[in-house]
Amino acid sequence: MSTTYNALSTALQSYIIEVSPDFITTIPVFINTSETRILRDLDTHKLTKLYNTTMTAGSTTLSRPSDLVSVKSIAYYPTSTTRTSLLERTFPYIRDYWPNPNDTSSLPKFYTWIDSYFYIAPTPITNYSTDIVYIYTPTPLSVSNQTNIISTDFSDLLLYASLVEAYLYVQDDAGIARAEKLYQDRILKANAMGRKETQDDMQTYNMQLPESTTTNNSRRA
Repeated sequence: MSTTYNALSTALQSYIIEVSPDFITTIPVFINTSETRILRDLDTHKLTKLYNTTMTAGSTTLSRPSDLVSVKSIAYYPTSTTRTSLLERTFPYIRDYWPNPNDTSSLPKFYTWIDSYFYIAPTPITNYSTDIVYIYTPTPLSVSNQTNIISTDFSDLLLYASLVEAYLYVQDDAGIARAEKLYQDRILKANAMGRKETQDDMQTYNMQLPESTTTNNSRRA
């Protein structure tokens, strides 16, 4: 069952016994804060995107999608038939491991986040086609954007997370506890479903692979 921004706003007002003008003007904050929480808590392929980019020869930086919330994987292609995944490490770790960014004597192995880009090491010696699989931020709900994937596919999560925020605002401890319990119950079920869908996808993929197929996904030091 889906909802819209206006419908959710009306529902929040109906749940709260005393609605003040300040409460109504704060509803957008309740909803947008709840969207952020759901993006952080939810594990589902429905919020996953694939971003194609290129590592540049001699450069330690890699472009990052502007709507990225979290990374699921970063992989590049040293050859047309070889796919190698990067490992996430801290920036100090990477700098200790590969202190000279001008050294291109080894294949890239690690990445870390820095500001609006990723830092890569070792430094690539040539251009490499790169795939970033990540969780993205849908366009936030508002009066001018009535629906997004959260409101259409996870409307129950959105309602209960928004109610937690609303009850926090009016300092209703009993309401907070009820809404939080309902939210936690729904997020557990949604994540269990997400994991099942991922396992089903992998089983289907493995069944379709020919017996002679081999994948080189080695990680070089």
